Amino acid sequence: MSAINSIDALKAELADAKKAYEHCSFHDNYQRLRACQGECQMEIDRLNAAIAEAERP
Repeated sequence: MSAINSIDALKAELADAKKAYEHCSFHDNYQRLRACQGECQMEIDRLNAAIAEAERP
């Protein structure tokens, strides 16, 4: 049961990370935009990997 809760928590974090990625588009400086997107993408990738690992039987 706790595995399901942790997967749900990871998915909630992933949703927040995707929202943060979308928020990056508000930067008016291209370098800041790309840096923001890069940081968010690394977090999204980390969370996707953690979710995949947690969903393994």
